Amino acid sequence: MTDSSAEPKAAPGLERAIGLGTAIALIVGSTIGSGIF
Repeated sequence: MTDSSAEPKAAPGLERAIGLGTAIALIVGSTIGSGIF
């Protein structure tokens, strides 16, 4: 029932890049949102 083990093809580096991208997107979105509002 674990999604992580269901996709062994995903490389740790790719998952880490996606995680960093998501975090950066959230931070940038929050910064822009605060600047606009």
